[in-house]
Amino acid sequence: MFKKRYLGANLILILIVALAFAVRVIGIDKYPVGFTQDEASFGYDAYSLLKTGKDQWGERFPLVLRSFGDFKLPLYSYLTILPVYFFGLNEFSVRFTGAIFGTLAIVATFLLVDKLSGQKRASLISALLLAISPWHISLSRGAFEANLTTFFMPLGIWAFLKGLKSSKWMILSSFLFGLNFYSYHSARVLAPIIIVLLILYSRTSGNNNLINKSTLWKSVMRFKIAIVILVTLFLGSLGTLFQGAATRGLDVTLINPTDKWKYMSQRRFEAIKQGVPTEVARIFSNKVTYIADNFVGNYLSYISPVFLFSQGASDDGYGMIPGRGVLYLIEILFLTFNIYCDFSFILT
Repeated sequence: MFKKRYLGANLILILIVALAFAVRVIGIDKYPVGFTQDEASFGYDAYSLLKTGKDQWGERFPLVLRSFGDFKLPLYSYLTILPVYFFGLNEFSVRFTGAIFGTLAIVATFLLVDKLSGQKRASLISALLLAISPWHISLSRGAFEANLTTFFMPLGIWAFLKGLKSSKWMILSSFLFGLNFYSYHSARVLAPIIIVLLILYSRTSGNNNLINKSTLWKSVMRFKIAIVILVTLFLGSLGTLFQGAATRGLDVTLINPTDKWKYMSQRRFEAIKQGVPTEVARIFSNKVTYIADNFVGNYLSYISPVFLFSQGASDDGYGMIPGRGVLYLIEILFLTFNIYCDFSFILT
């Protein structure tokens, strides 16, 4: 009975993965319509690396790619070398990398949920929801480096959890998290946080040998290869900050607005013109209030029902569909249940 159930789950997973691959790869050379400058840059860098070992600017095997007024992380271009070799330099080969790793993310999600819950049904439902997810399909049909982390992150967490019992899996986990540092700028911030949370989780789940002082050295020796790999890749990613990789972060950060604080100054000036005392105008129009207002506004806009279920992103240049929410309405049930479980856990 167990074997039949196991084979049945695997068959369903294969069908889900096949569906996911189909909706991500069919017609990717034509849809989404157009080919962004970022996609073209990723593709040409992959082609240049394949032919010369240098990027389009003549840098040999770079760890950060110079783009159009920007610097991008290199993993997508390196992964695109193989498709370019087999299919040539065209829209299909450049986007094929995103379709492949978007499909593999379905498998990674299945493995992670199965590891956490131990329930094949929950794992299959999670894989199916990601397979047909509007935002994930959109990101997987273009050359968008953000899509890579949806594969490396869950698979890295899954390998970490398995590595608590077998060090060889921890080596795989460190390698996956290490590569994630070169996939997308946001992943470089999230990955270290998740690694710390995983270590804390290992303590609360009974596997406290990772941070227990009495066994710390034994843990270091047990996972020494994994630690060396992770630290080496992490330090390498930090080195790219001095090669231009920090430009993107500085360009979009709240402490460096595009208008160079002109909006804040104009708002204070208009308040003073209306008769508001200078000291009062300064209280409501300063850098601290400006940053706080934008942070809260931006954060709430991304978790608002309008963004999640109705209009979605307004920018269609990065795979998103205007007027189409990033989640289906039926997923409100799962989101509500998740919030309920989180509050129940906190209260207990």
